[in-house]
Amino acid sequence: MSFTRRRFLQGTLAAKTGIPAAFTPYGTNDELMNSLRASDGEGFDVIMPTVDRVPGYLDYNLI
Repeated sequence: MSFTRRRFLQGTLAAKTGIPAAFTPYGTNDELMNSLRASDGEGFDVIMPTVDRVPGYLDYNLI
């Protein structure tokens, strides 16, 4: 994730809305999928998978 997105999630979003956001980096789409499956989607409010991976997330009812 770019520095700008991280700064937005950790600073600007909280400052404008009062909602704190936790940044959880991941290396690959597979790593993100495994984290979501292991936690049953808990602990993630916003994810940014690549568009070709969305059907897999739908198959596991993660989005």
